[in-house]
Amino acid sequence: MNSKIHDLFDGNHNWTPTASYKQHWSPGSYSYLKRPRPTYGFMLVISGKIKFKYEQGEIIAKPGDLIFLPKSSHYEACFLGSEQKVENYLVNSIMDIDAFFGEVPIKLCEKAFLSLETPFQNLVAENFADTESRLRSKGLFYLLLDAIRNSTNHEKDGYEILKIAKEMLLAKENIPIHEIAKACGLSESSFRRFFKEQMKISPAKYRVNVKINQARYLLESTGLTVDEIAEALNFYDTAYFCKVFHSKVGMTPKQYVKERLL
Repeated sequence: MNSKIHDLFDGNHNWTPTASYKQHWSPGSYSYLKRPRPTYGFMLVISGKIKFKYEQGEIIAKPGDLIFLPKSSHYEACFLGSEQKVENYLVNSIMDIDAFFGEVPIKLCEKAFLSLETPFQNLVAENFADTESRLRSKGLFYLLLDAIRNSTNHEKDGYEILKIAKEMLLAKENIPIHEIAKACGLSESSFRRFFKEQMKISPAKYRVNVKINQARYLLESTGLTVDEIAEALNFYDTAYFCKVFHSKVGMTPKQYVKERLL
């Protein structure tokens, strides 16, 4: 992030949010090419892709990307969602003394939903609250700015989240996914999305795969019975353990042991 963009978060600008939305788009476009954008905007892409085209080039925003839309910028936003609908959060704002941050959209960071989904959701909820408070909205907006600043360390955050998640998924007891998400500081939907994006598998399937690998090791190297292994790995019962084992390995635990003894 260049020094000019860092000025967004130095605390010297008096920001006021004007509107916050969760937007849903059909394939198509929206243009500020012939007229300048009237406010500053912070956009967090949730699903689908958005192509921002401008005179000098273009950028593609994917799920998790955070885009800054400067006031007076000129661009066309093309929503690319033939199979997956395009969704995003958008927070518009003004400043008491406008600053120049450029004339084109800027990608501030990637995979930012980890730390930014909740601040965006809070602003959207406040925008549509019956008792909307301008002071509270402003406070929530500054919390968003602070979260955006901190999101520059996103890669480290992502590593820590995976570390916590794997430790909890591999615990002896089957910790519910929503509790793991909470421990990671994410909503359950964001946690599931992030984990699958990073590991190419859902949290639940990851846990089952690791347990089946552990079961194979125990069957090969210990004298534990199938019942004892099912209990040690905290499966609901032996029948369920055998069903899952067969679906993953292609044979029952007893057949697996026999084959290894041949």
